[in-house]
Amino acid sequence: MSDAEGDDPAVDSRKGEYRRRALIGGLALAARTVLSQLVVLGGTIVLARRLSPSDFGAFAIIQFALSFLTVFGDAGLGGALVQKKTEPTREELSSVFWVQLGLGAAVLVLAAVSAEVLRLVWRDLPPSAPWILRALAINFAFVAARAVPMISMERELLFVRLALIDLVGSLSFYLVASGMALTGFGIWSLVAGVLAQGVLGTVLAFSMRPFAPSLVWDGAAVRRLLRFGVPHQLKHVVGFAGSATTPLLCGALLGAEAVGLIQWAQQTGFFPVRLVEIVSRVSFPLYSRLQDDRAALTRQIDRSVAISAAGAFAFAAVVFALGPSFVTIVYSAKWLPALPMLYLFAASITVGIFVPLVAPALDALGKPKLVLAVSVGSTLAAWAVAAPLARFYGPLGFVAGSVGLMVLGNVVMAWIVRRELPTLRVLRPFVAPLAVALVVGWAGRRWALPHVGGPLGLTVAIVALLVAFIGALFALDRALLDELRLLVKKRAA
Repeated sequence: MSDAEGDDPAVDSRKGEYRRRALIGGLALAARTVLSQLVVLGGTIVLARRLSPSDFGAFAIIQFALSFLTVFGDAGLGGALVQKKTEPTREELSSVFWVQLGLGAAVLVLAAVSAEVLRLVWRDLPPSAPWILRALAINFAFVAARAVPMISMERELLFVRLALIDLVGSLSFYLVASGMALTGFGIWSLVAGVLAQGVLGTVLAFSMRPFAPSLVWDGAAVRRLLRFGVPHQLKHVVGFAGSATTPLLCGALLGAEAVGLIQWAQQTGFFPVRLVEIVSRVSFPLYSRLQDDRAALTRQIDRSVAISAAGAFAFAAVVFALGPSFVTIVYSAKWLPALPMLYLFAASITVGIFVPLVAPALDALGKPKLVLAVSVGSTLAAWAVAAPLARFYGPLGFVAGSVGLMVLGNVVMAWIVRRELPTLRVLRPFVAPLAVALVVGWAGRRWALPHVGGPLGLTVAIVALLVAFIGALFALDRALLDELRLLVKKRAA
């Protein structure tokens, strides 16, 4: 960036507006997350109590099969439009819309034709599995149809609208799924929830960001977008291949129940990822607008990592302190076999937050191939160790190997990011939260856990541990407190 540009009031004003929108968007997404997680918590408890681990495992396997059909998603066109420096033309948006619609139609046809293959690969799936796959494919058609309005809102940092769409989607899924589970619909409860979420999300997307596609096709524009989009999307393809080890290998070797226990432990242990998703979702369009200002970009990453690390370690401390009571009281004793796996996932995500936080920065800088290279290496390693670990050590051995490789991948990513952004503080945001989490987790395990006998005692213990964690962290890390104060002052301004 030239000196003249750096002194341009108009440029500074635009950057300030981008940061303001990102901040408001982050707060809106955070508020959405708080509200939706109340619904998610209630819905998850109902579903976990009414459905069996086998139901969850079968649903996860069928969703994986659908993901296999949709693995190329939008060919990266959505990310390319968000990253694009200039405003996309109507011809570009219309062309992307028709590409998305074509992908949705193709997936519907593929699902209808290939659904019967499911029970040849996973023999313990229920007889209804092929029809569940076909029903879930309908939801992908809705997702494809609303892609352009969602992309436009993300590019314009209109995260308040996106937050509302997400909130309504979560509400519709858990209300419909929980209601049907209570009335005995079993695994079809989850399918109905997904379809309700898809329909309402599409209606809201077009209501909040109206878009009527033109009957045009700009092939040259699509090819330009694909130059960035394909490497960007390949990262998601590789991520899909890495996540496939659980439903594909564990499902075939250990059965649907093992997949259900692993999936439940992962979803519960990766709860802090919801905070990371908020930060990451806001970060990519913001980083794309700041890609020419490395200093501002580095400051934003520092702040994102520090706040997310604090949340991840606080969650891990509570899980280690109250794990047995938490699982039994909230989800019922049938999920206790997954408790050791929950510990591993909760511990690993304290480090695992790093890649999703810094990957958007590399994408914004036009270097998605670096993230892709790390993802490819991690995926190949996961496939190399998954089968023998699952076969000889069962679900726990498989999870231990998976989280170990995830931690290694984050370490490699830290080294790469330091080369691109030398002033980025990689280790510092993790030191104080780690120390506090160890002390609070040990103290809670020794003194709080023995006195937890019901929902009220569990709630009091969780609140007490979180208060202790926050107080100790701010006492130990004054810089984080200053960051939060600055955040509040900016919001007030």
